[in-house]
Amino acid sequence: MRSRRRRRSRMRSRRKRNKKQEKEEEQDEKQEKEEEQDEKQEEEKLHEKQKKEEEQDQKQEKESKQDERLEEEKLDEKQEKEKVEEAGSRESR
Repeated sequence: MRSRRRRRSRMRSRRKRNKKQEKEEEQDEKQEKEEEQDEKQEEEKLHEKQKKEEEQDQKQEKESKQDERLEEEKLDEKQEKEKVEEAGSRESR
């Protein structure tokens, strides 16, 4: 009789422990999934940031090249004008 009670009691305790352990494992798995998701989101954010920075760099580079080209064109026009003026002043002499 006593042994039966003890056995039942031990079985109950064991079930409780098992249930508790299962809950803990489920919680751990859930937390791990959340952490993985967070990591993934952080990676995506970082990737997006890098992509935007690259696009900005390309845009700035393109604009600076255009500015350089414009400066060169202005310089060429100025030199051309000076040549024409110089040629014109020679003819008038």
